Amino acid sequence: MEDFVHVNIFATKGIEYLVVIAFLLAIIPFWRYLNSPGRLTASPVVSSIQDAIQKMVGSIPKGVFLDPTHSWTFLEPSGSARVGVDNFLLAATGPVNYSELRNTGDKITRGDVISVLEKEGKQLKVYSPISGTIERSNRKASNVNSSDSEFYDQGWLYKVRPTNWKQEVGRLLFARKAEEWIKAEFDRLKDFFAFSTGKYGYNPEMVILQDGGALAEQALDQFPAEIWVEFQAEFIDANKVD
Repeated sequence: MEDFVHVNIFATKGIEYLVVIAFLLAIIPFWRYLNSPGRLTASPVVSSIQDAIQKMVGSIPKGVFLDPTHSWTFLEPSGSARVGVDNFLLAATGPVNYSELRNTGDKITRGDVISVLEKEGKQLKVYSPISGTIERSNRKASNVNSSDSEFYDQGWLYKVRPTNWKQEVGRLLFARKAEEWIKAEFDRLKDFFAFSTGKYGYNPEMVILQDGGALAEQALDQFPAEIWVEFQAEFIDANKVD
């Protein structure tokens, strides 16, 4: 029996426990990684589009007309009309640069492209709500925050001398109709993000939605050019009224 080796199984239990514990400690981070939902790189936000829309609905000044393509106009006592991009659109995009601005003296027709919103290579075309001659452009419009109380005073893109105000203003949205339309556009926006993010394989719950299911302000900013193209088609081009 000299070749027989006696092994104390109880003496090896401690080693087995240490191996099991080490294995569990190693696999937990890996398991968390595998089960974590995919997300895009999102810029931090402090508010929601709902907040921005509520502020917008309650702060549209008297005399401001909204176009379904998300531009606006206001007729001044002088006879000139301010023209700009509405803050619904800017709440979705966040700060943008305005390119392809028209020059003083240019004649424009309702529905003409009057500017392009640009951000990191992504673009949205902006259409004029009225016809007329451009008297002045505002190069500082991009510095005005969409939630600023003086947005309509300082955030305009052009001052235009209208040529067909009475007829064209009848196609625009005013007062209660404008407020109801903005609320309906917000409902469409939620559906749009839910569909588009799924279509391109993004996780809307992690990228778009904040705690409580609120759409993050500047949500469109977080997405690639493909979704901006679809947004252009759904919320701007599809809303054009001849």
